[in-house]
Amino acid sequence: MLYCRGITLSAPVRKLLNKLCRVAKDRFKYTGKIGLIFLTSEKMTELNKSYRQKIYTPDVLTFCYNDGEVLGEIVINRNLILKSEKLNLTLLLKLFVHGLVHLSNLDHEGSDLSAQEFFKNEREIMSLLKKELRKSPKIWLTYNIDFYNLDLSLN
Repeated sequence: MLYCRGITLSAPVRKLLNKLCRVAKDRFKYTGKIGLIFLTSEKMTELNKSYRQKIYTPDVLTFCYNDGEVLGEIVINRNLILKSEKLNLTLLLKLFVHGLVHLSNLDHEGSDLSAQEFFKNEREIMSLLKKELRKSPKIWLTYNIDFYNLDLSLN
């Protein structure tokens, strides 16, 4: 369901991300694997320039393939979520959910209506995530997840 490259995630974090994949797949009727790739800020800037013709360092990029086997890849800026080799799981979850919504072909940079739909889906998935996290206090205590900041959009 989910493959990951660029950093090693603990089993509980991978399990949580896989649950999020299942939620998104049910919601958006996804098929195929989802890749989670972690790159440095420099590589993120290069990708953004190459694929979007934008010159800045993004937090997250999403590439939709939908080739039957792989739905797409969510590429996250490694420098943002790893500070002194400590994982910022709150930010990782926000960026991952953001990418999952992009995989549904929704976008927040178009019309106000499409942005509203995008952020509505993002909020609903975050709400489901928080319910799931409350069932597993060990993970949110271990990674010091900030529930308040899970409510804030990336924009």
